[in-house]
Parts: sequence; C-alpha cells; structure tokens
Amino acid sequence: MNKYPYLSDRQKAHTASLVLIVISALLGLLAIFTKNRIAYCLGAIVAVVFYAFAMHYLEYHNVQGQSIKKYILAFHCFAIHALLLVFASFAGAAGTLSYQVLHGLADALLMAALLTTARIYRKDLSLPLIVALVIATFLLALLNINTVLAIVLAVAGAVTAFLSFRESIPAALFGCVTAVASLVPFFAGTTPEIHSWLHVLAWVLAMFAAYRTYAVVEKEEDNVPVSRTNLNVKEGTIKEEAPTRTVFPTAFEPEDSWFDKEYQGKPYEELINAPLDAFKGVSKRMADDMKAAFNIKTIGDLADNKFFRWAKEITDEADHK
Repeated sequence: MNKYPYLSDRQKAHTASLVLIVISALLGLLAIFTKNRIAYCLGAIVAVVFYAFAMHYLEYHNVQGQSIKKYILAFHCFAIHALLLVFASFAGAAGTLSYQVLHGLADALLMAALLTTARIYRKDLSLPLIVALVIATFLLALLNINTVLAIVLAVAGAVTAFLSFRESIPAALFGCVTAVASLVPFFAGTTPEIHSWLHVLAWVLAMFAAYRTYAVVEKEEDNVPVSRTNLNVKEGTIKEEAPTRTVFPTAFEPEDSWFDKEYQGKPYEELINAPLDAFKGVSKRMADDMKAAFNIKTIGDLADNKFFRWAKEITDEADHK
C-alpha cells in the first residue's frame, strides 16, 4: 500500500490541489461578502496548506535532480505571506505599533513573493537585490510612506508580469492584479471592496501559478530513460537484451534472510519485479526516496541502474589492483 497516495498519484495530487485552491478562493469571497474575519483567516490557512503540499509534490517527483529551489523559495514566500495576513487581521487599530509591524511584514513578504516569482523566469535576478527590496518595502510600510510603497509594489508586480507572461499566464496575471491592487486605493471614487476583490483574485492567481509548476517535474519524470529494457519472463527463463546483466543459473535460490516474509521462497524471476521494500531493512519511505532520486522502483531496476553498476565496476577494479 502506498504511504503517500496523494503525492505519488498525479491525478490525486492535481485533484487535491485544485480542491484546496477552490476552498481557499470561496473562503476569501465569503470573507468579502460577509466581512467575516474568520473566513478570511481560514482561506489564508488553506492557502498555506496548498503551498506546503505543492512543495512536497515537487520534491517527491524531482527524479532528475533538477533545481527546484527557485520554486520552493517562492512557495515559502507565498505561504509566509498568507500566515502574516492571518496575524495582521488580529492586529490593533490602524496606526498602532502592532498594526504597522504586521502589515509591514505582510507587504514585505508580498514583495518577496513577487520577486521570487520573477526570479523563476529571470535567473540573473540576484537574491541580495531581492533581500534589499524586501527590507526597503518593510521600512516604507513601517514608516507609513504609503504612496512610495504602493508605487514600489506596483512596479514589482509589473516586472513579474513582464518576465513571466511567456511561460506562465497565471503568474503574469498575479503580477498585473497585484500592481493594480496596490494603486487602487489612490484612485478617487474607489471603495475598499474593490481592493479586497483584487486582493483575493491575486491570492487565487498565485496559487494557480504554483499549481502550474507541477508540469516542470512531471515533464522531467516522463523523460527519465528506462534503465532496464526488454526484460521478458517466459517459462522460467529470462531474455535480456539491454543492458546486459549476469543471469543466475537455474539452481540459484535467493536467501530468505534477504527478504521480508511476504517475498521469502519466491524465485528470482518474480523477485526482479518486486519493490525495493521487499528487502529486509528497506522501508517504504526509503523505497520512495530511491524512486525519487534514481527512478528505481523494483529490484531489477536497482541491479540495472548505471550508477550502481559503475560503483560495482570501480570496486571490482580496485579489488584486482
């Protein structure tokens, strides 16, 4: 039984992610219509759960070892921003120290979320520059320099939209909506509800942008070459075309002490297709880690993995020296 069905099964993972996005969006809308602070907080918490799930999904399916740090960094910024929104909703009245600090931190993390999203599509956007802009945003909010703060956030949103629109429409829309939401309070005749609507829209678009990154690791996973090809079992014999692997004589019987009770006594023709956790001392989590790192799912995959074969050849050569 798979211990992590909602991570290993793509369909379940996509369904769970979309359900979390919809629930978070509905709670945000409910908060606007009813002016219910609890609904707003629950929506933000569901968003945090979604980002945590998304990070685990990327790490679970990162079989090629490609760099996903830029995605994980952006997800952390979004998740912390959502948590700060929860804390800020319980801050004191406007103008109090708690209000200024918490809203300043929320604005700073919004800036961090924008810039780390832009960095996904513009690799030369340096982390020191991002950190400096995040600190500047916090100071502007703390000192209540709202006009400059709004302009800075609007520019960051526009830059994010420009850098991401070719590869991620949700990320580009998130940048655009954030830019507009930052400037709306300064337009005559606007109401707080308009700002709230735009804020929730940006919130949902950010989650969709994160959801779209699933395709990155899924594409790499689909392109992983099969390490063992054309292995056919027929009438107790093994026909193996490539790669070449030593075939044990028919008299060979695996040691029962190597395997869990369920697999003891089985012939090697069956054991080559057994999962790695058939070995004693190998847990399901360890087997999942081997799959994530090397795309090794069975004992046969383990024997045919090029890295393990290279390691065996190195040790054999060393023994002969």
